[in-house]
Amino acid sequence: MTVPTVGDGAVERADDEPSSGKLLADYVAQLLKDERERGESIESRSRTVISSSGALVTLLLALAAIGSKTTVVTISAGARAFVGSSVGAFALSAVLAFTTAIPQTAHLVDPARFSTEIRAAWERSEASALTRITATRIQELADVQRANTRKAWLVLVAVSFEALAVLLLAAAVVWTTTG
Repeated sequence: MTVPTVGDGAVERADDEPSSGKLLADYVAQLLKDERERGESIESRSRTVISSSGALVTLLLALAAIGSKTTVVTISAGARAFVGSSVGAFALSAVLAFTTAIPQTAHLVDPARFSTEIRAAWERSEASALTRITATRIQELADVQRANTRKAWLVLVAVSFEALAVLLLAAAVVWTTTG
């Protein structure tokens, strides 16, 4: 029996002690699952930005009509620049949010190569297979994290443009109602 020793910060396991490989593989699988869920959450937020942009435009124009106590809203020349800029900011916000939901290609495994590797590795140890699978999942985790970070930035910029659009539209409403 091997006695656990410490070398270079690592503790070696005894011969009769189970390997930590399964535990590490499960951990990596959970990280990947969590990151995929994060991506779904980001995409959900992007859909919210798209939906709320339209709703906010409708709401603010309705407030302008109520504030002016008329069913016809006349937008003054000065307010048109605010409205035009607001529409542009809402459109840009929606486009940015939409880009987060564009499907991405994923090439984790080349099926022909994988088929060959499976035949060659079929009789190897479970630990060997677990190591290869975990390494593939780690690479996939890195790819998913990179994509999610890009999506998160796009949603942040989209929300910023939406906030700008609301402010511009509010300025147009104030200009029109106080006019």
